[in-house]
Amino acid sequence: MSIAYNFCRDRQGVVVVAFAIMLVPLLTAVGVSVDYAYAGRVQRQLQDVSDGAVLAAARVYMKTGSEDGLRAAVETFMAANDGKTVAPTLVDDPSVDGAGAEICITLEDSAPTAFLGMVSIDTVDVGAQSCAIIATNQNVEISLVLDVSSSMIENNRFDPMVKAVDEFLKVFQSDQTLNKRTKIAIVPFSSRVSIGMTRTSWLTAPTGASAVPDRWTNPTAHYSSSFKKILWVDGQTPTMYNGKNYYWMGCIEPRSDVEIHTTGKIGTHGLTDSPPATAPFWAMDHNAESSKSFCPPPIVSLSSDFAALRTAVAALTSQGSTRLDAGMTAGWYTLSPKWRGVFADATAPLDYGSKVQKIVVFMTDGQMNVQHGSSSGKLDWLCEFNKTSSCNSVANTHLQTVCTAMKSAGILVFTVSYDGDADLENMRTCATSAAHQYTASKTLTATDYIGTIYTEIAESIRSEMLRLSH
Repeated sequence: MSIAYNFCRDRQGVVVVAFAIMLVPLLTAVGVSVDYAYAGRVQRQLQDVSDGAVLAAARVYMKTGSEDGLRAAVETFMAANDGKTVAPTLVDDPSVDGAGAEICITLEDSAPTAFLGMVSIDTVDVGAQSCAIIATNQNVEISLVLDVSSSMIENNRFDPMVKAVDEFLKVFQSDQTLNKRTKIAIVPFSSRVSIGMTRTSWLTAPTGASAVPDRWTNPTAHYSSSFKKILWVDGQTPTMYNGKNYYWMGCIEPRSDVEIHTTGKIGTHGLTDSPPATAPFWAMDHNAESSKSFCPPPIVSLSSDFAALRTAVAALTSQGSTRLDAGMTAGWYTLSPKWRGVFADATAPLDYGSKVQKIVVFMTDGQMNVQHGSSSGKLDWLCEFNKTSSCNSVANTHLQTVCTAMKSAGILVFTVSYDGDADLENMRTCATSAAHQYTASKTLTATDYIGTIYTEIAESIRSEMLRLSH
């Protein structure tokens, strides 16, 4: 029995020694795996920093058209993200290809080791390269649809909005890459939109009536001497102003209203982008129950003349109630290829497709407010057969029909709900996504100040022109 015991004890000793010998390379392999796994995490973090840094540099290049400041942009981004990696360094200056369509950077870093240090390997080098492609062959068409109803000025929202939109225009005006490829339209709306006096050929009229009302062509004969005549920036469209109200000429009835009035239902063109040659407009004067003071200034069609656009924004006035559907539909007109050559620019709007990004930025401070002939006596023809407040629901349904059609055509829809009175639900539904819906404040110190919101949207549009390529 002692012989068997001694034999087993000898065998156990051999196993222990063999296991100890095998444990050394096993632990070494585990240690190497741990160190390289950590290095992999550092490399992925470095790639994230590299991606963000090259986009920051690309934005600077898009704005200035110069390579000056690109290194500073990368280093500023790296400093802001300090701690995500160990100590990244930029290898050489950011490189820009000859066409100015791609910018690349290379970052290097090192990951400290734990186990490999035992064999004098204290760090593992990692690197990341990122390139940003600038869509130099893509154009941008933007329609700024602006609620200028009376609540805007009554609640001290109008002036902050005007300033915010001006700053938005300045972003594109100062961008040396984008301003050559960007055209912007201004669409003021309240209860109607105005086409102004330069587009009266778009009009038709009920039998026996003049397409262009006499009030439009001879306004001084319709208003007392207490009114002052002022011309719009087009030099032809007048408004009569009495120190309180603006009576702009050129307002049209929404097509949906005309179809309800003439046929009792929405027809072929009421909620579409049909051009005036296909479906002419009626002057608002043909609706005897409309309010002539509910007319906003005229639409400014797509233009790359940023100075003229800013002049138009500065000349805006606030008056009237709120027809969200009329404003959105008019914004579609300014972007639809069916309207090419109808407005002043014979080359715009461009066809839908990869060579152009079409965008609506729709701002309102209120809810749908159709005139249904109750307390005020004023009547929008949309409500001719439904003279109750429920007609607002009908108009909101029309709004969403137009929003859906625009998005289906490839138009990005940003919505800005201005202050607490705006229709958040319909604005969220109308926007392309939750990321395209904003809520703004008129308070300068608020984080969601309307000026900040418009700047964010401008930067978002510029970012749409960039994409990464590794």
